[in-house]
Amino acid sequence: MTTATAVQPASMTDRFRDVQSAPCTSHGLRSRPLNAALFCGPFSVVDDRPVEIVSVPGTDVRVNKGSLWITDTGDSELVRVGEHYAARSMGVLTLSSARGAEVCISLP
Repeated sequence: MTTATAVQPASMTDRFRDVQSAPCTSHGLRSRPLNAALFCGPFSVVDDRPVEIVSVPGTDVRVNKGSLWITDTGDSELVRVGEHYAARSMGVLTLSSARGAEVCISLP
């Protein structure tokens, strides 16, 4: 038997947050970063639900739709539709959707 969990509605400030502001990644959830090699096709990153992936230098994250904040070694960068980001080092990338992002990851 499964139990349903209640989803809390986003506050008005969350819904209309400025896309130019870097996201707060302290979402309170403890999870293990996902292996970038497992993502072979486009996938969506949901607003207010950051995804952490283990990357190697040169891991390429391309944004097909929306905008995406990428945090790599403490620095955040906004990547817009049609742009891409190459990881600088081995570590964890945090992907935070700014506006319903669809991304594709490829390894070097």
